[in-house]
Amino acid sequence: MTRVETIVSTAINLALDVATAEVTAAFRAAEIRTILLKGAALRDWPSPSPTRRSVDVDLLVPPDRFNDAESVLKRLGFESRALDGLPYDRPVPAHAWSRGDHGAKVDLHRNIIGVGASPEVTWTILAAHTAVLDLGTTKVDALAPAARAMHVALHAAQHGNKQAPTLRDLQRAVDALPLELWADAAAIAAQLDASHAFAAGLRLVPSGAAIASALRLSFAQTTDVALMAATSPNMARGFAWLDNLAGPRAKGYFIARKLIPPRDWLRAWSPLARRGRLGLAATYVWRPVWLLVHAGPGFVAWRRARRAARA
Repeated sequence: MTRVETIVSTAINLALDVATAEVTAAFRAAEIRTILLKGAALRDWPSPSPTRRSVDVDLLVPPDRFNDAESVLKRLGFESRALDGLPYDRPVPAHAWSRGDHGAKVDLHRNIIGVGASPEVTWTILAAHTAVLDLGTTKVDALAPAARAMHVALHAAQHGNKQAPTLRDLQRAVDALPLELWADAAAIAAQLDASHAFAAGLRLVPSGAAIASALRLSFAQTTDVALMAATSPNMARGFAWLDNLAGPRAKGYFIARKLIPPRDWLRAWSPLARRGRLGLAATYVWRPVWLLVHAGPGFVAWRRARRAARA
């Protein structure tokens, strides 16, 4: 990375740290506890990485305070970019919020991708595995080392084998952390019903695969985890979800609402839809075309992953 890129990364990180401090302070004033999942929590852990660039603020909050937390973000000037609310659709573990299209972005989590446990169980377990992080003059709760290592592996699994930044985070962690800590991370993953994603994430780098072997982690994968770890095309996980829906009514309604979603969903999906009535109309025309273009590769990837999971 060049000096200019380093300066840009530092500036972006500082801006996000300011946003993190602002948002966590507002949540604290509303008596909402938060846990910082990434960002500053990974920049200097487990080894310094001054060129690591964050793109948003990821915060886990208690599920029973999730709506309250969203109200706080609204008061701070953030707008929702949440892609959920469609009948029979996959539950979304986090809602995206941003100040305009180019301002600070917050991912508000009630759960984590790769975790099979309920949001309530996830919060109870992870809230017991936190450490205080100094963020300038502000103190925030972040995941403690074992839970943080677990999340690094889950995040790598989520983005798969072609996402360089998450693989770099994983590589730094497996190079620096002892096997005993990875054993603790595996135990937390098991409590969260996240063992498949944890093992798949570790195995995305050779030294991580060695740790997975030393811990005797299973090679078994669900179709969904296999799709994530392989960085599968758009819509592949959608076909997996559709396959698991029970009955023709649920499947038909799911397909129909994906083709013609509500306006608010479409505005969250596409910046074009947020440009007045003409932009919204154009996005409604574009949506079926986009689905058609991505359906073929997604279907093929899903069939391949399903066969592998059943093998």
